[in-house]
Amino acid sequence: GSFAVVFDRVAVRSEPSVRAPLVGAHLRGAGVEGEPCDVDGLPWLRLDQGEGWMLMDGKTVGLGQLLAPTPPQENAKLDEQVADEMREKGNQLFREKKYSRAVHAYSDAIDKNPRDARTWANRAAAQTQMLQEFGKGLPPQQIHENPYFKNATSDLQKALEVDPGYAKAFARQGQLLLFVGDRQAALAAYERGLLKDPSNTDCLAGRSACRPG
Repeated sequence: GSFAVVFDRVAVRSEPSVRAPLVGAHLRGAGVEGEPCDVDGLPWLRLDQGEGWMLMDGKTVGLGQLLAPTPPQENAKLDEQVADEMREKGNQLFREKKYSRAVHAYSDAIDKNPRDARTWANRAAAQTQMLQEFGKGLPPQQIHENPYFKNATSDLQKALEVDPGYAKAFARQGQLLLFVGDRQAALAAYERGLLKDPSNTDCLAGRSACRPG
């Protein structure tokens, strides 16, 4: 579960005991994740990722409540903030052409907030770049079977499920289809994007690239 620190400073211990070695601390307002456990009649939180233990209620040591459950709406807000940070990290890695690491960052963002079409489309873009790097010279059939192609296709479909009006996802579909030589399908994707956003520069450029002459 998700909990907020409601005391000035709450220790993180290596074991569920106030005499166990101190391995860290969280300040008031911090959010923590873990599983509440009853240890010898005392409420302890076993932190996720094996990070340690936190006493949830300090009555036995002369303190009051130390941790409180986070309301669901607060959880969602925190998740969105973390997702935005991870998406921006992915964008930075993408700009540095570190596409594999960008995919991981976008995946972390999607885990926190799967309702953002931008992240799905950005992960597809990173996978498309990887496909272009590793798929050069391959026949179309092999590219169609490539995991990067399949994953990028799936991510773009997901982006459009989340936001059917997201023109950039159509532009990325067009880019992906054009790479595998499916000019007609790419043109159709760009056209669908322009129905949603007639001024989208990526879709306009893609449509021009698909048309002969």
